[in-house]
Amino acid sequence: MFETIDLSFIKKILKDRGFNKGESEDFLNPLYIEEKGGMYDGRKMKDIDKAIDRIWKAIDSNEKIAIYSDYDADGVPGAVVLHSFFKKIKFDRHVIIKIPHRHTDGFGLHAHLIDQIEREGATLIITIDLGSSNVEQVTHANSLGIDVIITDHHEPHKELPNAVAILNPKQNGCKYPDKNLCGSGVIFKLVHLLIEEARKRKYDIPAGYEKWLLDMVGLATISDMVPLIGENRVFAYYGLKVLQKNKRKGIYHLLSKLKINERYLDESDIGFSVSPCINAASRMSHAIDAFNLLSSDDEDMCIKSASALIKLNKLRKSSANSLISDIKNKIDVSKVCDIIVIGDENWSPTILGPAASNMVRQFQIPVFIYALAGEGVFRGSCRSIPGISVVNIMSHVSEGFFIESGGHHASGGFAFAVEKKDLFEGEMKEAFRKYKKVRDNSKINEEVVADEPSYKITHDNVDNFLIKHLAQMKPFGMKNQNPLFCIKQVSFRTIKFFGKQKEHIEFVIEQFLNNKGEMETATPELFQDTYKYSPNYNKKDVVKYISFFADNELQKIQSNIEYDIYGRVEESNFLGKKEIRVKVEYIHVSEK
Repeated sequence: MFETIDLSFIKKILKDRGFNKGESEDFLNPLYIEEKGGMYDGRKMKDIDKAIDRIWKAIDSNEKIAIYSDYDADGVPGAVVLHSFFKKIKFDRHVIIKIPHRHTDGFGLHAHLIDQIEREGATLIITIDLGSSNVEQVTHANSLGIDVIITDHHEPHKELPNAVAILNPKQNGCKYPDKNLCGSGVIFKLVHLLIEEARKRKYDIPAGYEKWLLDMVGLATISDMVPLIGENRVFAYYGLKVLQKNKRKGIYHLLSKLKINERYLDESDIGFSVSPCINAASRMSHAIDAFNLLSSDDEDMCIKSASALIKLNKLRKSSANSLISDIKNKIDVSKVCDIIVIGDENWSPTILGPAASNMVRQFQIPVFIYALAGEGVFRGSCRSIPGISVVNIMSHVSEGFFIESGGHHASGGFAFAVEKKDLFEGEMKEAFRKYKKVRDNSKINEEVVADEPSYKITHDNVDNFLIKHLAQMKPFGMKNQNPLFCIKQVSFRTIKFFGKQKEHIEFVIEQFLNNKGEMETATPELFQDTYKYSPNYNKKDVVKYISFFADNELQKIQSNIEYDIYGRVEESNFLGKKEIRVKVEYIHVSEK
């Protein structure tokens, strides 16, 4: 009836997810070796040799090079990876960093920033995490005598820019096996080969140096929510190991101020603490602040930058909460159906992404939110649920309606002229109707996610032994979710509300079914900490059942009723205090 927790149990989960025996072994033992463990030879990427040749030509001729990256927690770490290479070969004095402003510029290459680059004397632009759709901007750069190398992973449009080289595994004709790399993953493949060439040219770069750059690649891979399978699993897995041995002063001071012990740093720390601070720079100030933190060797500057980013993130949270409240007041819930389209000229474009994500969590439909960005332009963010692609929806908008648009299936951005404001909602709803019709008629199903299986266990199975086995599957993320467990027949003594707005719930266990099929009374909460810190604490592992941002249904749970709890088991090391948590997703009355 209940699962037996051992290695075969983990392999059963992987089998349920479509892994065969060999793939399961590779997954559980990721190797940083070319052509093994999900790693592939970078030379399989289309145009990469052209990019390498053009970059070395610039180095040999002492040309000035501009690194032009996106402003998020993928683009900025990617810029650090490329800058670290130039720094290692002592060419960084010839390199300038250019990052668009999230609010006033928006995503992608921009003509006025290319003009700045030309005035600063650069003759080569290398993009990171953007550029695949910037046909006109690359043409503009070419007219100024500037070559462009694009490295990107966003969905390319039909017409590609006239660049010296385009490195994007998703473009037609690219034979690179893994199409799911993030922007930093793409630039790492290029930098890896540049390092190999540098060694051939007698630059003093020790063997294995490129592995130290995996801290930024791992950070970006986890932050950008790409599938954590294949090569991305290797990047995330080893990236976390490098971060745990941290050699970057900026990361050290950021983790210290966030009260995160780097030894126990995991993907949840990245997703909930580190990445939001990196993104807060662009949302509330400018992304160059995050770049400086991640790339600098100056101790004092890193201390100040870490404090500044944490303050910006707190401001971002406060602003986002206010915006979410305003949006909810504007939405007529009775009319919410297939898609939400909403905007206001008084909102800030810099915090639309978190607000859109919140709306998706609440309504489970695609959300498009926009705000006035100045100069007669509305800019917006969109988010979606598994199975519905915002990029494909936007592809059905009337030609010429958007000034720019792009992104991933799950998230994206767009801009349109102010005079089209009154047409926008109708345009998006019509685009969504066309998208659904095409998808249904074509029987497209590659984006559709099947119902997730749950694994039946008892409360006394939730212990350090289970944590140890689950650790073999980490880091968790897209396409590698922390498994969903069904913990059978549990009754509660009470539920506790906590958090500033009492938005979180802890469920205090009264009784539970043990793995012998007997009902057992839980250790009284009063004694749990006594057990925890006593020398005899080895009988029971303290387990907390918690729901963050609990929905209304979870607030209706009653005592003295037996429930089945559906949730994900994890270990928390918050503030140095170890505990096992079940992150509760939903609860059903038990069927005996």
